[in-house]
Amino acid sequence: GFEIFLTPKIKSFYVVRSNFKHLFRQYFQYGYWKVFVNKKHKMITSLRQMVPFLFTLFLIFGFLGSLFIQNFVYLYLSILFIYIVLGFIFAKKQSHSFSDCLQIIYTFWILHISYGLGYIEGIFDFYICRKKPKSRAEKLSR
Repeated sequence: GFEIFLTPKIKSFYVVRSNFKHLFRQYFQYGYWKVFVNKKHKMITSLRQMVPFLFTLFLIFGFLGSLFIQNFVYLYLSILFIYIVLGFIFAKKQSHSFSDCLQIIYTFWILHISYGLGYIEGIFDFYICRKKPKSRAEKLSR
């Protein structure tokens, strides 16, 4: 029932994070607050949001499983290898040097893992402990 007002008079600016630590914090907050929004709307707004969360769970439980189940380590390492190869393929398309390519792959890791860890913390806070948002999570990541 609402309308969106569009005008070329509106100016917006995107602030690129100055370093990987700030990027990690930004995406951690995205994951954390996404759980809050999902709980408010009583639904997951898209399956795409679950990928970093599931990937992070895979990294954690896959590592633990590899410690106890010897054959599981091969599956775990194979999936990680596929992730790295795909990351390299996509990064290579966007980069001009090998160094740029490595930084893009590192950025992929940061985006996926930090969002996933934030999502896990959000589930813990909002669903398991039924807490209100942490005050440190309200602070902007810029």
